[in-house]
Amino acid sequence: MLRHAPLAVAILFVIGCMGCGGGSSAKPDAGGTGGGSLGGTGLGGGGGVGTGGSAGAAMPTGARVFQGQQAALLDLGAPCTNQEGATGDRWCAIIAPSPTMPTSAALFVFNVTKAATSASITCGATGADCLKLTDTFGEDPNHAAMFRGDTLVYYDATTATPFGWRPGMTAGKALATIDSDADAFCIPSTKGTAIYCVRLLPTAMQTDPTNVALVDVLAGHLEDAATPPLARVDTVIAASMSDQAVTHFQVGFPVPGSETVAWSARASVSGAEVLKIQTMGNDASRATVATGVNSWQVSPDGARWYWLSGIDETTAVGALQSAPFPAGTGPVAIASNVTQFENPSPSSVLVIDTAKNMTFFADPAGAPTTGQSLDTGVTSFLSFDFKGTVAYVKMIARNSDTSVRATDLFVKKTDGTNVCALTSAADAYPFAFDFTASGGAAAWAQRTITSASMQYTRFSDCMKMTVGANAVFFVQTIADKGIVFLDGLDNTLGTATAKLRAIASDGALSADPAMVVSGQVGSLAVPPGTDMLVYSVNGGGDDDGIYVRGFAP
Repeated sequence: MLRHAPLAVAILFVIGCMGCGGGSSAKPDAGGTGGGSLGGTGLGGGGGVGTGGSAGAAMPTGARVFQGQQAALLDLGAPCTNQEGATGDRWCAIIAPSPTMPTSAALFVFNVTKAATSASITCGATGADCLKLTDTFGEDPNHAAMFRGDTLVYYDATTATPFGWRPGMTAGKALATIDSDADAFCIPSTKGTAIYCVRLLPTAMQTDPTNVALVDVLAGHLEDAATPPLARVDTVIAASMSDQAVTHFQVGFPVPGSETVAWSARASVSGAEVLKIQTMGNDASRATVATGVNSWQVSPDGARWYWLSGIDETTAVGALQSAPFPAGTGPVAIASNVTQFENPSPSSVLVIDTAKNMTFFADPAGAPTTGQSLDTGVTSFLSFDFKGTVAYVKMIARNSDTSVRATDLFVKKTDGTNVCALTSAADAYPFAFDFTASGGAAAWAQRTITSASMQYTRFSDCMKMTVGANAVFFVQTIADKGIVFLDGLDNTLGTATAKLRAIASDGALSADPAMVVSGQVGSLAVPPGTDMLVYSVNGGGDDDGIYVRGFAP
């Protein structure tokens, strides 16, 4: 059983993997991973109109790569490789009952690209295109197995040891040693083979185990020769019981694919947060970048740091600054009273402030105070296509436990074009939203008290088209070819029917009826950058297993 050391949950959320996704899977019962900046995904009430039976379910289409009941895609993290720009085959990970240890779970990885092109792949048989990594797989929300980039991190259910794997390896590799009363979790870089781990020190090494959590920051490359391959970078304070709305610990790879790791933490509970950087494996290269900063990131072009300074411990509001990467010298002020910021393109930055103004800064380096107002009354970013379009919300309707129930939904390009109000009422399900590959449209979910409809909006004229009515809260684009959605929720089995609506050449939905992919679907994912659908059938019959369906011309 995976362990949960004191403050481990708090630490996870401190450095949690916002934006780590890339093809996260979903369950028809509204399970799976959420995204965006709105907070928890507890919308309550599931989605769509449920039924109680499975008779007459549509037959699966595509190639079956695993036969057996209770098989599913990873659902706490991205189940498929997702490195942007990668040219190699896509792989996905699945969980199934262990064939040799019936009370345990096995983890398999398989080559989904080959499976979609009619290659004969059968998990459980001998072959290089489907590997069983472990018979003792374990995960929970604090130890989520995931692909990030093309690297998979997963955990042993008995020892909680983290492992890493990438295509080309024949087996996983242990990433860190874990003491009996300690804990660790690991996050890969979005590009390349680097991984960092946060390892909670054992109780005997904690100076104040009730109130303060000390951790080791580990970093390195999966292929490094050492056993385990990651080296300790620093030992820092990760969390304190006195922390309020702001955490003061962050780790990451500021320029994915480079040799640089960065982290920020405090030397004492009351001390300032200090941002440091170094080349992995070279402690002599360590340098202090800035002091008193929080929520740092580096622009996609790798040219500039962005961070909040003077952050309010109660409201988490701060002043946005930018400085050259990597030195961080001469930071310039961009905006004050900032609640959220993001880089929508390689060198620009978009800001929301406490007055709910959304402001775009096209040239933060050359003209840091010259901003263009994009909209007012904005509460939160929802999603970016990183081609210049942002989806955002103004109203958030919450359940009694403060979890998000619904929102309104708007999109706009940072140059002021493609302005669309997808819905101005608080009836959008914000965690079912997906831009098309070109960024010219999006699929999203609209709900009422008793039903849900999957919608598609083309931004050039804001034309809204219904993808499917009375559908489950899942919708995802397949390149610019079509929209995958689920409907006909079976409340008994927790499955639904997967369907595809094609996108016509003019960017509108095709008038053709939806294509049925399969009935009794229990989990599914679209590997990023592909025209493939990976899904599980979980009806309790002979058709159960994992399938790959390609939609190439």
